[in-house]
Amino acid sequence: MKMKIKVCQTHIDEGEHYSCRNCPVALAVKSHPTVKRLGCEEHVMVSTSRIDIRWLGDEYQLPAKVKLFINQFDKNKIKKVKPFSFEIKLRS
Repeated sequence: MKMKIKVCQTHIDEGEHYSCRNCPVALAVKSHPTVKRLGCEEHVMVSTSRIDIRWLGDEYQLPAKVKLFINQFDKNKIKKVKPFSFEIKLRS
């Protein structure tokens, strides 16, 4: 099963630079209906060094475009990042 994550402009506007729990990607994951239904929003952490999402002890690999987005958001505050989406494959 795959989970499609949509990083919207709201996530970008409310995201915090250099924050593993409140960057736009983490906010998008936290707002996904599956995450909300499971009540595990506080367990979401995005890391560019490991490129994963920690969620109730599981790690999910993120596509390279997500790492690039996070790096652009954190380090290049002049260039605006744009909304995008990606998928992560959930464990059965």
